[in-house]
Amino acid sequence: MFIHNIPAAFYGRGLKITSDILEKWYLEFDNNIQEFQKYLLEQTFENPLFASWSLRVRYREILLKTIITWLEKQQNCEVNSRWYELIADFASHELCEQEWCHTIFILDNNQFVIHRQSTALLSHGLTGLSSWPASICLGDYLMNNKQITIQELDWNHYSTETINSDTYDMVLAADVVYDPSVIENLVKTIRILLQNNKASCAYIANAIRNESTYEQFRATLRK
Repeated sequence: MFIHNIPAAFYGRGLKITSDILEKWYLEFDNNIQEFQKYLLEQTFENPLFASWSLRVRYREILLKTIITWLEKQQNCEVNSRWYELIADFASHELCEQEWCHTIFILDNNQFVIHRQSTALLSHGLTGLSSWPASICLGDYLMNNKQITIQELDWNHYSTETINSDTYDMVLAADVVYDPSVIENLVKTIRILLQNNKASCAYIANAIRNESTYEQFRATLRK
């Protein structure tokens, strides 16, 4: 199962750490700001787990500034000099976005999953090139429910003529309505699967990126 709530989990996955999140973590340290800073450093910038992998430079720089700003606002707080050393190190180098970076997912069995991705592609906001939070939640659920079986489904090559006996309790799809050319086959496959098991249901979650494509999907469903 994936670990979510510790600083290392946020840092490894490149998730935004806000002042509110820092405040929440700090509450567990009974106002001992020095111990909290030590813990935060060990979880993030000085965590040996991340030493061998290239986390995104821009993310690390923004996080470092966020932490220092939060610390400087705390009453009677002596900011650990290590934070300033780290920010000085960033400032002393000309920062340029690296071609590749890594995202690290920590598991509760002391193992981890490393995902390599292109920063150039991610910076252009292209679909499918980053790990979505929903996929992590789904992975957690599947790992905790061993009786669930998963099969690949290619709706461009699925028909009652080739396979007509598959029965499933649920059809679950996310972010699949983006290409107008595959909508007809997608809807046809959903209908076949629901017809094979009258008690089944389908949940399709989509972000509306193109109104005409989404309306084509809805119109096809109504046919």
